[in-house]
Amino acid sequence: MPGAVLGEPLAAALAAATEDGIVYDLAGIEQRYDTLRRELPGVEVRFAMKACPVDEVLAALARRGAGADAASPGEIEQALRAGVPAGRVHY
Repeated sequence: MPGAVLGEPLAAALAAATEDGIVYDLAGIEQRYDTLRRELPGVEVRFAMKACPVDEVLAALARRGAGADAASPGEIEQALRAGVPAGRVHY
């Protein structure tokens, strides 16, 4: 049944979309990051930018202390703009 997981409004909006986009749950991403940090104390966690190159996600994780795994000069620039300190960007 359509909308059972996403809810009818979101399912309808996605079905009507004419452009590609990324759907994400920012609160869920933040919760998963926080859990990972609790479970792995002392480990530097880096976010793979290819997984979700969305500025809002990068900035939220940077505020929580995440580093970034960048695969191109453009991704390095994006990580820095999002607030990831240069020393925590892995290229």
